[in-house]
Amino acid sequence: MRISTCLTAGSALTLQPTLRFSGLGERSKPTAWTRGSLAPLSTQLGNTQPQPSLCKAMRTESTKLQDSFIRASQSRHAYQRAAVAVRWALRKKGRHERYIATSGGRAEMFPQEPRGNASLLIRRVELSDEGTYICTVEAAALVLEQAIQLQITEKPTVTVNVNSLSLVEGEQQKLVCDVRNYYPADIHVQWLREPQSAGQLPDTVPNVLTSSHLRSSNGTYSFSRFFLLTATLRDNGHTYTCRVEHSSLQAPIRRSVTVAVREATSTTWLLLLLLLGLTGCLVASLHHLHQVRSTTKPKPY
Repeated sequence: MRISTCLTAGSALTLQPTLRFSGLGERSKPTAWTRGSLAPLSTQLGNTQPQPSLCKAMRTESTKLQDSFIRASQSRHAYQRAAVAVRWALRKKGRHERYIATSGGRAEMFPQEPRGNASLLIRRVELSDEGTYICTVEAAALVLEQAIQLQITEKPTVTVNVNSLSLVEGEQQKLVCDVRNYYPADIHVQWLREPQSAGQLPDTVPNVLTSSHLRSSNGTYSFSRFFLLTATLRDNGHTYTCRVEHSSLQAPIRRSVTVAVREATSTTWLLLLLLLGLTGCLVASLHHLHQVRSTTKPKPY
C-alpha cells in the first residue's frame, strides 16, 4: 500500500495522490481539499511492498485547528473473504508506540461503514499529533502495515517596528523584524537593502543581530532579527526589506521599510554638538560627585 501525499487544513490546495492497485500499477488522481471539509485519500491494500509515505497538515493562523484525514481502505476481496482487524498506532522519536483510540476523542475510526473503511480521522490538529502513524491490517493469515509520517506546520507572523522613516543625516534608528508563532523551528530570515534600479540584486545588510529563540506554551517558536541603521544620503529613497522563508510558506513573506534622509543643516549640527556637550558635562559632574562622597566618607578606624 502506498500513499504519496496527504491533506492540509487551511487554505485550498490541490493534491496529487498516487494510488497503487494490485495488478494495475500506479495512477494519479487530482483531489482538491478546502479548509473545513473532510477529504479522504484512499488506496487499496494489495500485494505490494509497503513503503513509508509523507503527509502534511497545516494549522491556521488562528488557534482554531481544522481536521486532518488519513485514509487506508481494505480491498473488497479481502474484506469479503475473512474478518479484518485494523489497528492504528502513533510512533514518536524516543518514545514507545501509542495506540490510537478507535472511538471518541479527537482520533476516531469508522467501523460502522461498509467495505472495510480503515480510515483514521484526527480532529483539531495539534503539534503533539506529529509523528509516524502505523496502520496494521490483519485478515486471516495476512498482515499488512503502512507507515504514514505526519508533519505539522504553522505559518509565521512577520512584523517590522516601523513602515517608513524620515531621518537626518547621521541619525540612527533600530530596525526590528519580529517573526512569531511558527513551526517547525527551521527558518531563514534576512534583512535586505533593495536597489533603486531595476535588474539589480538586493544587498544583504551586514551586522544583523539575532535574539534568542523562544518556545511558547503551544509549541511554536518566535525570535527577532534587527540592526542599527545610521542614516546617510545614499540611503535616501531606499527600501529595507525583512525576507522570511519557512517550510509552511509557498512564497517568502516580505515586510519593508522605506527610508527618507535629508541633509543635516548647520543648526542641526549645532544642536547635536550641544547635546553631546551637555551629556559630557553631566557625566563629569556625576563623576566629581562620586569622588567627593568617597573622600568625605568616615573611615572605620
